[in-house]
Amino acid sequence: MSFIKNINTGITTECINEDVIKVCKTDPLNYIVEDSLEALLSSESSEEKSAKKNKPLSKMNIAELKELAKEMNIDADDSLTKDELFAVIKANKNG
Repeated sequence: MSFIKNINTGITTECINEDVIKVCKTDPLNYIVEDSLEALLSSESSEEKSAKKNKPLSKMNIAELKELAKEMNIDADDSLTKDELFAVIKANKNG
């Protein structure tokens, strides 16, 4: 069981469906997923997270792209350039 918060609507839901949890975990631009409600509430405020996540990929620096890749469970090799990392993230978002 996990708690899922939709960043866009601010709605928090308790979820036991593992497939839904998995999908939401791979979409950190739209969802915050935590194992407990307390962890969800103590995580970064939704406003700060939303502002950070709504930043266009093209405007992110390499450190932000690496952090996003990690949140999306993408194995981003340290040897990737910013443009390569951008392409990998964009492909995973669209695919």
